[in-house]
Amino acid sequence: MASVKVKFRPSTIEGKEGTIYYQIIQNRVIRQLKTDYRIFTDEWNEAGSCIFVGRSERSNLLLSLQERMEWDLKRLDMIIHQLDNRKSTYTANDIIVAFQNRVDEQSFFNFMQGIIKQSLIPQHYYKYNFLST
Repeated sequence: MASVKVKFRPSTIEGKEGTIYYQIIQNRVIRQLKTDYRIFTDEWNEAGSCIFVGRSERSNLLLSLQERMEWDLKRLDMIIHQLDNRKSTYTANDIIVAFQNRVDEQSFFNFMQGIIKQSLIPQHYYKYNFLST
């Protein structure tokens, strides 16, 4: 069974945000799954491998990132369980590919595109309302 650890890579530039990433280990092979989650060094709890959410102007952002991380970890756990149940061998790369495919499938942008395509308001409605103003 694979394991997943949450890691933080501080920026090499003083005062800039570092990056959170996931370390995926399967059969002693380690791979990194990059995220776009960026935080400052003092916002990271190294001992707990989690975001430290204090009282600051960034607390809403940090809470949002924390929720996204929890969601990612649940999805990674689900992927690992599915791969384990297949009873065939898999690699850390297989986990990453499955995760990235699901991110593409479930992205907010793709969701909104689908909603717009299924719009119940006819196109001529927009044309007449915008031309009449």
